[in-house]
Amino acid sequence: MKTRLIALLLPAALAVAILTGCIAASAEQLDAPVQTREPAVTADADVPRTANEPNSTQETAPAAVTQRITAQEAEAIALKHAGIAAEDVRYLRNEFDYDDGIPEYDIEFHMEGLEYEYEIHAESGAILRSHIEREPIPAAPAPQPAATEPASTQLTKEEAIAIALKHAGLAKDQVSRLKAEFDYDDGVPEYDVDFHCDGMEYDYEIHGESGKILSWDKDRDD
Repeated sequence: MKTRLIALLLPAALAVAILTGCIAASAEQLDAPVQTREPAVTADADVPRTANEPNSTQETAPAAVTQRITAQEAEAIALKHAGIAAEDVRYLRNEFDYDDGIPEYDIEFHMEGLEYEYEIHAESGAILRSHIEREPIPAAPAPQPAATEPASTQLTKEEAIAIALKHAGLAKDQVSRLKAEFDYDDGVPEYDVDFHCDGMEYDYEIHGESGKILSWDKDRDD
């Protein structure tokens, strides 16, 4: 009887032990701390940039710097164009100024009774304007003859035009508004020759007998 009772109680005790172990294991899992997983940090290239954040690999190109020629260089350009050496000039004036926003040197010099005027671009060195004329002579005005056409032995109108065009380096079919008038200036017979080309206006005074260029002017056409 006693042996039979032990046999009946042994499976029940075993079942209780197994059940107790399962409950304990579950309790340990509940008491264990919960581990969270941090997201991986991506490389700097994957981090989004704001619209105003510059890229460190890009460089800003330096601004262009415009170099201005010196006053001495501008004088050399004017003297070379006039075919005059600096030591032969009697008087020279050089001033820097802006004309309609254009930087330029205004140069004036005198030689052998002639007055030369130049406007030189202060950055490129280009000749913007050139003018030559006789110096004013303080004297009583001489009586002037009537402005008639010169005698046949003197210079003709076509010859005066040809002299002016040759000096300007232009052909007759390249210019517009060509005009030539004969007159006397302080008793000197001369032709006033005017024409236009490529936005420039040319003005010449040609001696009515010798054909010598007494004065000439090249200026921007207004």
